[in-house]
Amino acid sequence: KGLDAYKTEIEGITGIKVPFTIVVNLDHLTRLADLLGGLNVFIPTPIDLKGDSGRVLLPSGAVTLDGDKVRTYLTYADPLDQDNEASSRKQKVILAFLRALSDNQATAFSSSLYPSIETCVKSNLRGNLMKSLLQELSKVDAERLVPQRVTGSIKEVDGKKLLFPFYDGQLLKDIIAQ
Repeated sequence: KGLDAYKTEIEGITGIKVPFTIVVNLDHLTRLADLLGGLNVFIPTPIDLKGDSGRVLLPSGAVTLDGDKVRTYLTYADPLDQDNEASSRKQKVILAFLRALSDNQATAFSSSLYPSIETCVKSNLRGNLMKSLLQELSKVDAERLVPQRVTGSIKEVDGKKLLFPFYDGQLLKDIIAQ
């Protein structure tokens, strides 16, 4: 139903006001990765898959992915993946983006590069507020962040698979409050 409905739902579930939103679509994320010199992610095992959209080849270890490889990493589907693998990859890329922003602060916020970065980020913040937020995010030590997942049981309702959080979502609320 759109970003505003999503924001309102999150505020209702958590009881916390969400003061701003940031949207980066996949095309813009791949551009950001290129602007920042790539995103460093750890891939535990090499990926070599043949699918409908072609072959997916990604090496194992700590690798720097350019924009196209970031897209491949986020969108490939492995039939052997567990349920949370796709979301884990998304979290890894967000952490890699924060690290790249931190590592490239001097150039990312320069008058020559920042306008290109700004075009890749949609937000309800305007002007210098968006830049200030990104500068604050660049100070986050991404190595100390611990990605969390909403745990629960998946049930089919009206033909859709829905995740019902354990403990009626109280664990999620406690994590967010913390």
